[in-house]
Amino acid sequence: MIATKTLPISEIQELTVGSSSVEESPPRNGSFALRFAQTQVIKISSSSPITSGSFYLELEYIDLEMSILQGDGHFRKRTMKTPCIPFGAPPDLLKKFIEDEALINPLGKDSVEVSRSGDGTADSSFGYEYTIKFIGGKYRGHMQQFKVIYHVSGLDTSTGKSTCIEFDSSSKHVTIDISTSNDGKALGTDTPYVKIAINTEDTIYSGYFALIIHHLGKAFETPCLPWNSDAGFVKEELESLPNVDSVRVFRRGNGLLSDDHFAIKDKIQNIQFMIGESPNKIKLATRRSSSLTIKEMLKPGCHLQFLGQLDNKQFYKVLDVDESEAVLNSDIAIDLETFQATIHFNYEFFIFFDGQGMHPTETGIPSFFPSSSFSVSANNCSSFLTLKKNISTRSYDVIKSSDAIDIITTLYDGGSSIPVHSGLNSMRVSSFLMPIISPSFNKPLFVMERPGSIAGSTIYTINFGENFGNMDELLCNPNREMVLSSIQCTVNTIVDGNMISGYFYVGSSMLLSYNATAKQMEEAINSIAGIKDAQVSKMNIDDLGSCQWMITFHGNLGDVEDIAITEFLLGKNSTISVTEIRKGNQLDGTFQLLYKEKLSNHIPYNVSATTLKSAIEEIGFFNTIYVSEIDYYPESGKTYLVTFMDYNLGDIELLTPLYGSLRGIGATVSVREIIKGSDTSANKLHISFLLPKGCSESQVSAGGCGSPITNMRVEIAGSKDFPMADLIAKQIQPDYTTQVVRIVSQSFVRKQFQEVPISGSFQLKYDGHSTAHLPFNCGEIELRVALEELPGVTTVTIHRTYSTLQLGNAYVDLMVGSSIVRCSPSCSCNFLSSGLRGNDVVKIRDQWFRVLSSCQVTENDFQLGHISNSLIVEQYEAEDDTKQIPLQVWAGGYEWIITFNEWEGELQMLSSPQHDLYPLDSSLDINLLDCNKCLTVNNLHVWSDYFVRVNAKNKLGWGTYSEVVHVITKSIPSVPSNLRVDALSGSCIEVSMFLNKYEETSTIIIEWDTL
Repeated sequence: MIATKTLPISEIQELTVGSSSVEESPPRNGSFALRFAQTQVIKISSSSPITSGSFYLELEYIDLEMSILQGDGHFRKRTMKTPCIPFGAPPDLLKKFIEDEALINPLGKDSVEVSRSGDGTADSSFGYEYTIKFIGGKYRGHMQQFKVIYHVSGLDTSTGKSTCIEFDSSSKHVTIDISTSNDGKALGTDTPYVKIAINTEDTIYSGYFALIIHHLGKAFETPCLPWNSDAGFVKEELESLPNVDSVRVFRRGNGLLSDDHFAIKDKIQNIQFMIGESPNKIKLATRRSSSLTIKEMLKPGCHLQFLGQLDNKQFYKVLDVDESEAVLNSDIAIDLETFQATIHFNYEFFIFFDGQGMHPTETGIPSFFPSSSFSVSANNCSSFLTLKKNISTRSYDVIKSSDAIDIITTLYDGGSSIPVHSGLNSMRVSSFLMPIISPSFNKPLFVMERPGSIAGSTIYTINFGENFGNMDELLCNPNREMVLSSIQCTVNTIVDGNMISGYFYVGSSMLLSYNATAKQMEEAINSIAGIKDAQVSKMNIDDLGSCQWMITFHGNLGDVEDIAITEFLLGKNSTISVTEIRKGNQLDGTFQLLYKEKLSNHIPYNVSATTLKSAIEEIGFFNTIYVSEIDYYPESGKTYLVTFMDYNLGDIELLTPLYGSLRGIGATVSVREIIKGSDTSANKLHISFLLPKGCSESQVSAGGCGSPITNMRVEIAGSKDFPMADLIAKQIQPDYTTQVVRIVSQSFVRKQFQEVPISGSFQLKYDGHSTAHLPFNCGEIELRVALEELPGVTTVTIHRTYSTLQLGNAYVDLMVGSSIVRCSPSCSCNFLSSGLRGNDVVKIRDQWFRVLSSCQVTENDFQLGHISNSLIVEQYEAEDDTKQIPLQVWAGGYEWIITFNEWEGELQMLSSPQHDLYPLDSSLDINLLDCNKCLTVNNLHVWSDYFVRVNAKNKLGWGTYSEVVHVITKSIPSVPSNLRVDALSGSCIEVSMFLNKYEETSTIIIEWDTL
């Protein structure tokens, strides 16, 4: 792992509010806004000196006043275009061209602030860098990015004037890159926002709501949004509305009211509560003039917990709140006189309307008022459904319960909202700034006030804390009333927060930025001599620029030397380090196989299938075996499938591996039985059956048995009522050697198009010890490392694939060589109404496909596409046609087949604590492999009727029996007798024989030859 870190230093800025005159202290009228201006960077660079050239800039922006005047719900836009800007132009010239001398639509005086860095030499890539900050009151929030034209010359048809001169350099390679340095962070106290909290003590199964925006004289409504939509999806739907130009959306919570680290649990800072006039009421324990009222802190529908409450799992719901007290849904059980509170939500969406078109006009008057122009509606959407525990069935029922769901909105209109009157104080400044600085309210902000040097002025010192890094300087925009009353506000940075910047090298790589992407780091690592197929994931640690890059060396066997780092990082005490998380491992050496006291020769660790076949045959007991390689592992391990083909060999003992000469951490050889052998006999039965799913100590699907299988029982009798006198009972101990961890979501299967799969994390537990939180799509190596770190687990092998569920009751037919999947005649599949669409992932038998994107799915058929490209038709290839096979579809998650190769003590069943997977109906079960001829029953009567049933046991007892299967014991036909051959002509013979009339014969093979 490569990691950077730096010393946390708090950013400190000072806000000064007061008169512009030393002699007088005018009355304080008006208000102002504090905001972070959007900053764009124009970088000119070349691989050789630039001798001449020029360029011009274009900027499309919203004419907000005209848009409001038109009132048709659509934005009116203008385009500013500068004259040609010569290479090396001073920043004042660029500012003048943008504000005053633009060819069309200049932005106006004091709209932007421009600075320039670089000197045109090799140290600055033979170019310059311009930083443009939008400081004017008309250009607040998120702006469109500048466009640059620099590579043409001639006549500009839009203006009738000459265009710019093409850049000249010896390399003929000049680039102008434009970027937004604080993209998504151009927020301020003038930015309107809403908070939408979804609250219930029930477990939400599904539900939808829509957002209605009334802006620019017209209302538009989003489509119905799933209650647990991710932030990006909400942003996309809002920005598709014609009267919304840009939003920034945060979502937090895990859908449950709980104390875990993914749930919302907001402590109400520095506030003590006490019991009110009755036991079900609370009020503030202390009141200060600068404090918020209880009505400003709490809203009806909020769920609270109190520090010190007697039942730590109870949540108290706020039913009503006024200026002095809040009414709760039940009496508070607590022994403390005063106590603190935490607010809990299932989900909270924080939506900033950060677009230029949603901000105030130049005068500071809001253009969009969420308090009157924003609403949440569920009237035309599917009702909320919740899960209720059914005590009698030990499962969950899905019920309609919209009345139990509270959707709580907090609405803020923005604008010049900070008043300059005498009521302004440090707490108020902090409360205005907190939402834009830390929307999740998980980072403290400290504000102190003191008198300024000019009479009547006040200085507010804003300490952003150590966790924010180097902040942009706040910008103060007064409204017209404040300007007319000669009151000014200014902001100055006193101490810059510390933050990492600069560059570094890894080995002999190209130069990497301090915040290099995972892809850039991966390319750099793989460019080092001797490194092959390294894979990199990246995590941003904090807002100080600290990063971690986790590197897995898939293509390098054994241990890899630490990577050399050469760093040129900036920022006080900024460092970069390389840490070995896990040593590389590689198999080496030999092993032997033992069978009935006869030992094979030494077999190399990387033996081929052909050589292993010879080694086993040389032991002396087997004449014909078949060996194939079915898996390869990155540390040179392999899995072989060995099939013993000798006639009437029967059920043989397992080969015993001896691997003392095998080298490598956790090196082992394991042998397990896949299919039990049996000799040919008319008085035996081979038994196979499917094991029940969801029998694991984990968050299983509704109806799962929820406890591991400890025993299985097979009963055989001569009649279907299974009389005791005739009963044969066999018990089978479950084989924990291979365990299948599966994550599925029923709601994902029901969606139209397989979008927004399962997300979140989970843990696995072995013998009381848990792994760290693992991502929902955990890779094979990542999961293997996590399990092998648990006490008692030595070596496992893991194979990952998609998880599946059957699509309703769909059974399908499919012919070899065809791509058309048809519903079996006796079934009702309803492919289309069940949500199956083009590009969806499906599984038929053991083959994966996608639904062909260009095909029209109907209720009864669809066409197959290639798993990697659903535009390509894929034909079904198999030994025979498929008839009445269940159609499996991707269940939104993954399935990990975990084989335990070596362990300590008695092998245990894996379990999983409560997961943090979304959607909330996601389930995690741990299953065993089905019985594939795992039992042979001997000494039965030949050609007799038998009835077979199976049941399983866990710690709760024996389960119900399976359906009864009827079978007749049979054997292969005996040798035909009385063979007779008669010549009928020179080219024709007649063959006759006697067959046993009590035996079923399906095929007769006649062989002949010539002399």
